[in-house]
Amino acid sequence: METCIGCERKATMKCVCSALFCEKHAKIHTKKGKNHSVETIKAFVISNDQKSASRNIIKQIKVLDDCSIEIIQAAHSLSQEIKKLTEESLKKLQEKRATLLNNLKKQ
Repeated sequence: METCIGCERKATMKCVCSALFCEKHAKIHTKKGKNHSVETIKAFVISNDQKSASRNIIKQIKVLDDCSIEIIQAAHSLSQEIKKLTEESLKKLQEKRATLLNNLKKQ
């Protein structure tokens, strides 16, 4: 809730200079000159349909965020598994290589 700059009451009027006022202070403010005209602040009301649509959109965004997290976790898990398999494969290749070098030295 916006308050009047002249007092602490609820602002119901807005000047073109962007200042907010109650009715009493709006009348005083407009006497400052022609560059100060005020209009009633229009109430901002959200319908039940808009609230429902907003809730649905937020739910969908959460689903997308959850999917993103799952994909990141799966990618990390796969990356770790690939690293492990790569290390094991390289270790076996090195063992085979060492065996072949030993066989070559024995000849």
